Amino acid sequence: VFNRIRRGKFTFPKKEWKGISPEAKELITQMLTYDVKERPDAAQCLQHKWFQNLLKNRKSSILSTDMQNSLFSFKQTNEQSRFHKLILSVMASQIDQQKTQKLTRIFRELDVNGDG
Repeated sequence: VFNRIRRGKFTFPKKEWKGISPEAKELITQMLTYDVKERPDAAQCLQHKWFQNLLKNRKSSILSTDMQNSLFSFKQTNEQSRFHKLILSVMASQIDQQKTQKLTRIFRELDVNGDG
């Protein structure tokens, strides 16, 4: 999957992505652009039509109760999804070795009980 993202040749399998809008898939595709110069930053992502439609269609709350509950559940789980691991791998691959060593040292200093 990582190599497909690097080449820009990934797909959204129908089974897992059947309820996801084309606009959301487009935004995800843009966010997974390997070349950082071509990838949109957070401000540009927030201007994407998916976010704009979300804001327009939600009167009282940006996130529905179901969405809030899902995000809370995701936050509470200790298991990392395959997608989450993939995104972390992509991010880690873009950090040079010196920064990686520094971050590893800082992490180990903070992780006093060794539980990650």
